[in-house]
Amino acid sequence: CRARKIARGIQVGAFSDAAFAHALWRLKDLRSNPEDVRLVTRILADGGVRFLLIEKLSKGKIDGACFWLDESSPVIVISMRYDRLDHFWYITSHECGHVKHRDSLNGQPILDIDLVGDEAIPFSEKTEMEQRADNFAENFLVEKAEMDKFIGRVRPLYSKQKIKNFATRIGVHPAIVLGQLQHSKEVDWSHSREMLV
Repeated sequence: CRARKIARGIQVGAFSDAAFAHALWRLKDLRSNPEDVRLVTRILADGGVRFLLIEKLSKGKIDGACFWLDESSPVIVISMRYDRLDHFWYITSHECGHVKHRDSLNGQPILDIDLVGDEAIPFSEKTEMEQRADNFAENFLVEKAEMDKFIGRVRPLYSKQKIKNFATRIGVHPAIVLGQLQHSKEVDWSHSREMLV
């Protein structure tokens, strides 16, 4: 409710498939530098998307939300439930997947709960819409073919240096690669925590 009220007051550019695609293309350049996260709001606004960071609710498990104010006004909301780069980028790109496919355009907001972590719902148990958003997020962050090649080459010896080298080669922060490996259960959630800036 708070996000809906705030979103009405945010000025953004006109939303279109082309404007949003251009915004997504620009966002890809930000994945390697944690300080560039500050540019996400402006880039999405240029693409016609209202982007809000909302403080997490006490004991709440909402990671993000997506809804539309009207047919041309998508809103993405990110809860700062986990204040980490991997979480920020995964939730942001997951919600971008909902916008791309116009999920929740019918007026019912999408609340994404427990997208990451030990309590995350397994991919196979998710709805088709949520699976599609997960796939979009994973490919947006690290192309599946690249990640599959890395896993095939390195499994099960995921050293910090190998993760860093792979991240540098594909132009993303190591926290994003580590988050993807954790999410896909290739490494434990405790692996290389210091990378999760």
